[in-house]
Amino acid sequence: MGFKLVNDIVEHEKERNDRLEEEKQILESLSSDFTAIYYLEVNSGKFEPVHIQNETNASELIRSYSGYKDFYEYAYQYAMRYIPKEEQPEFLWWFSRDNLKSLLKTQVSLTQNYRCYPNAQNHQYFETKVVKVSEDEESCHVLLGFRYIDDIIKKEKATQKRLQNALEEIKRSNETISTIAKSYSSIYKVDFETDTYERISGSDIIPKTGCASEKMFDVCEQDVAPEYRNIIHQFANIETLTSRLEKEEDVLVEYRMADGNWHKLRIIVSKRNENGKAIQAIATIRIISETKRKELNLFFEAEQAKREAKIKTRFLQSMSHDMRTPLNGIAGMLHIADQNPKDLELQKITRNKIHQSLNYLISLVNDVLDMNDLESDHFTEEEVDFDITKLLGNMNIDAQQLAQEKNIQYVLDWYEGQLSHSSFRGFPIYLSRILSIVVQNAVKFTPENGEIHVWMNEKCLDDSTSLLEFRCKDNGIGMSQDFIQHAFDLFAQEDSSSRSTYQGTGLGLSIAKKLVEHMHGNIQLESEKGIGTTVLIQIPFKLGKPIENKNNRNQQISLEGLCVLVAEDNDLNMEIVEYMLERNGIHVVCAKDGQEVIDLFEKSEVNEFDFILMDIMMPKLNGLDATRKIRALKRLDAKTIPIIAMSANAFVEDIMNSKLAGMNMHLAKPLDETKLVEALKQCKKDED
Repeated sequence: MGFKLVNDIVEHEKERNDRLEEEKQILESLSSDFTAIYYLEVNSGKFEPVHIQNETNASELIRSYSGYKDFYEYAYQYAMRYIPKEEQPEFLWWFSRDNLKSLLKTQVSLTQNYRCYPNAQNHQYFETKVVKVSEDEESCHVLLGFRYIDDIIKKEKATQKRLQNALEEIKRSNETISTIAKSYSSIYKVDFETDTYERISGSDIIPKTGCASEKMFDVCEQDVAPEYRNIIHQFANIETLTSRLEKEEDVLVEYRMADGNWHKLRIIVSKRNENGKAIQAIATIRIISETKRKELNLFFEAEQAKREAKIKTRFLQSMSHDMRTPLNGIAGMLHIADQNPKDLELQKITRNKIHQSLNYLISLVNDVLDMNDLESDHFTEEEVDFDITKLLGNMNIDAQQLAQEKNIQYVLDWYEGQLSHSSFRGFPIYLSRILSIVVQNAVKFTPENGEIHVWMNEKCLDDSTSLLEFRCKDNGIGMSQDFIQHAFDLFAQEDSSSRSTYQGTGLGLSIAKKLVEHMHGNIQLESEKGIGTTVLIQIPFKLGKPIENKNNRNQQISLEGLCVLVAEDNDLNMEIVEYMLERNGIHVVCAKDGQEVIDLFEKSEVNEFDFILMDIMMPKLNGLDATRKIRALKRLDAKTIPIIAMSANAFVEDIMNSKLAGMNMHLAKPLDETKLVEALKQCKKDED
């Protein structure tokens, strides 16, 4: 009995080894057909590469960085690098957790095709195969394989071309039509002399044979969209058809069905009598909804391109003037200063004028970047609690100073309004931007010795929401009634001379309107030429919690004696940021590129550096990749040291990429010393 048990165990172990060897051979055999295979747990996103072929996109992505938190981040990076931008949304949706979970509820295997940029082996068409391996209440394990199908696509295209040529060359043959019937939803043989038809392929709902004109009439009345019925009636009239087919081998018409699908009906002559008159034909019906959708998309894209081209042309014309004006001022003042180095009073005057021109140039760039983001519906601000009295106080201080420089009386008409609450929840940065645009416009278009009146009302809508109403009234140059209709358009300025006289891009009100609408409010203008303008803004806000003054807390934080590692490849920019930091008692260590940053950080003692300021665009290794490598280092401070991006790239995508790379904050160039110091203090406070 003992020997038998031993023999059974040995035999069982042998069978198990044979089965494992067989499964290994199967996997190796399958791997030869696939460029990449992954073992994936769908719910958590944890994945393991089972097989990665060399010189492929997958091998390049894994080699460049392996620290992806899950498969979905890995798929995102793959899409950003290798998938054409217009096809990225579809790719990312299909490979999303929600989509895979939904599909795998009812299916054990999935297939999806996609196109990427050509890889090192010039492959660009791929098929994804997902096979469910195991599933329970908490997990779902799948094998996910990728294989290139360029040869299949090439064969399919060649096949389609051969079929099309065959249809054109031997379209009179019923046998040929039958071989390609699967390309059409329906094919009929029509006899014009007897007014009969025979169904070769298609739905059984239509009888096999019958009267051609009667059946066409019935189908048209029941299934064709009403606006196309008259067109189909005229097209399918036998007398009209035979007349039109005297000199044509085929005629076609496109129409929409009552269910919304688009069909293409093509009638091809298959037989003529001795006089050349068509007596028999083949009628083919093909569903072209997808093709029609693409045609309409192309049409709309073409129209959009035309509109964008007009806007771009107007933008370039506007920017050509607006940017050259301050640049000319800066160049001219520098020339004057260079010619008079010993005249200190003149040096002071020229510096002030250079600062004015520079500030105006920066405002132009900011307006353009803001409008670009808003036109793309990129709103990055999050709702927070804020104190409306402090917001208005800061804004009015700036506005009064601006008005005072022009000798304009800036009046706060508090008696005109009322305020029941001071704390609200919403978008304070956007609100400040809106009010600043309105007030700056009022100052800009109000002549010297004029007046500007501002006030605010609060209307309580319910226990949790108030409607805040802001008004700004001036006695400036005003607007005509015709121009008010276009005042919120891009680059809108009523008089072409306004660009020279008052300076500005014409983007301010467009930006304000976008922001107001984002906050579910409205903005209105009342104006009269030569009398003045009143701007009314109404925005609903939720009531908020009392705000603690964070600035005061940050002001108490000292940066004295801290050490910052700065990565910047531009010598002038490095000199500027080094000056700003050292002015605040901070020791600076400089690096020329991302690789040097990593080397210096690795050689440093733990916590030797308190911050890293990281430029993005650098030689050898960019700031994003350098940050990822630092975060992946196995040392205590690698994941905790604050890393702040400082970049000329300030779009939403750039900020998102910084966060994805592991950076704490993103500062846009040109750097503002106050914002830089505040960012360092905020990071230090968060770290504490």
